[in-house]
Amino acid sequence: MIEASLNAELSHHLGNMLGAHKPEQTTNHRNGGTSKTVLIGDATLRIETPRDREGSFEPLLLP
Repeated sequence: MIEASLNAELSHHLGNMLGAHKPEQTTNHRNGGTSKTVLIGDATLRIETPRDREGSFEPLLLP
């Protein structure tokens, strides 16, 4: 659920959905992801945070 929310945030940031054809005038696009460890109480959860080519995406859910 966390990764799906982060992907939705990136889709909004880029203006196109994951897997959709990107507009020709757009230079920024998805560029893989970065692993992040999130602390949940006493446990840890490893997630994949999506990133964009220009590095301008800053997620709101998990900054």
